[in-house]
Amino acid sequence: MTPLPMPPSDLALRDPVAADTLPKSLPPFSVALVALVVRLLLALRPWPWLDRLFVPDDTWYTLAIARSLAHGGPPAADGLTPTSGFQPLLAFLQVPILWLVGNDPIAPARATLLLT
Repeated sequence: MTPLPMPPSDLALRDPVAADTLPKSLPPFSVALVALVVRLLLALRPWPWLDRLFVPDDTWYTLAIARSLAHGGPPAADGLTPTSGFQPLLAFLQVPILWLVGNDPIAPARATLLLT
């Protein structure tokens, strides 16, 4: 029976030179930076392409609720009838975006792609 390979930590204890040849992991900020760049590049694509591939129906529902909240109304998709069937954190994060962009229908959806 062949022995199992040793984990990297045991290898470092036995042979420090071999431990230096192991691949180093990327710093966490670099992974986040790559993810942000990918999201930005996607958000700049033509809107029909994004809507077809990346925007689920719930995005429009949550944006309607966030729009109602941004205008001082209840959490309601129609602006009148309160609902609890949505992700509150996402809707609350969308409210400032809707304050900033006003009545633009596409900008809040693009910003949501960066949030999620």
